[in-house]
Amino acid sequence: MASYSVHTAYQNIGAKTTTIAGNHEFISDRPVKVHGTDAGPTPVEYLLGSIGACLGATASYLARRMEKLEIKKFTVDVNGNVQVFPDKSSKISTINIIIDCKTNLSDSDQQKFVEEVIHRCTIHKTLEDATEMTIEIR
Repeated sequence: MASYSVHTAYQNIGAKTTTIAGNHEFISDRPVKVHGTDAGPTPVEYLLGSIGACLGATASYLARRMEKLEIKKFTVDVNGNVQVFPDKSSKISTINIIIDCKTNLSDSDQQKFVEEVIHRCTIHKTLEDATEMTIEIR
């Protein structure tokens, strides 16, 4: 089992936080219109981006294990809709994912490859029962 640990600190400037993950540091914030400083992506944008990044990393991993597979294109567009409740709490209510994949495989084998990528993606698997998701494969 893999284990991950990150540390996040609020910077007391707008909504800015700094997160340390291993040797990496990244900033999250909110737009100025909602009292942030727009110094970085919002936490929701990072979450949506993590889906695309995990799908890409999973595709890379599987491609290395398959002989003669050449990924010519693998892009992921992720859109999320946030529902705000009367008490001002909120959640991502729907996530829509579009995967555009081009390989040297036949159409049916390419479809199977992308389906396996989705199946093995840790972030997708974590969220699939918590949030309504649609996936379009091109």
